[in-house]
Amino acid sequence: MNNSEFWENLDFDTIKPFSICRNEKWENEQNAMLKMYEILKNEYDISPLSTQERIQIRKNRDESLIKIHSGHWQHEPPFINKEMDLLPKFCEFYGEFDKKFPQVSALNLILQTPLTQEFVSMCRPVFRDGIAFYKNQKFVDCLYICFSCMALTNEKLAKIKADHTVFGLLEQWFKGFFGIIINRDERLEIREKIREIRKI
Repeated sequence: MNNSEFWENLDFDTIKPFSICRNEKWENEQNAMLKMYEILKNEYDISPLSTQERIQIRKNRDESLIKIHSGHWQHEPPFINKEMDLLPKFCEFYGEFDKKFPQVSALNLILQTPLTQEFVSMCRPVFRDGIAFYKNQKFVDCLYICFSCMALTNEKLAKIKADHTVFGLLEQWFKGFFGIIINRDERLEIREKIREIRKI
């Protein structure tokens, strides 16, 4: 299934765009965990502790890194389901829009863009953005988006084919309507940040 086929088969009247781990709350927690790692690393390196105590500090230290990673790795779709019971901790919706809104009109044009060049992603997708679709206030489907490796899937985890043009337009759509700036290298940046702290 490609992007235009996905769109043509949708029966909806409302959309709810969302992102995961992009808000200030997430940034604050990430920075707090990075600081905790530094504190625990220094404590591990300089304190005259027993072997058992050092093992526990190292465990706590590494758990702080796992919490940082969790925003990027643990959110496997589907999670915007009809019961709304799987919402990730740092999920933020940007509003609710019916077909009269320009957000939906623009999305209509984007997802009807013809597929001209198919490509295969070589990395594991992390779906941090998406659009939930509703009909008569009931959940219908969801388009999950990973901008880092340019992957799309729906609520049934069916792969949706799209090319660079569609991802570029979706990126502009999130930025233009909701002020969300997509950094496609964000996963590499957090890895690099952690790598640098480990050198301390």
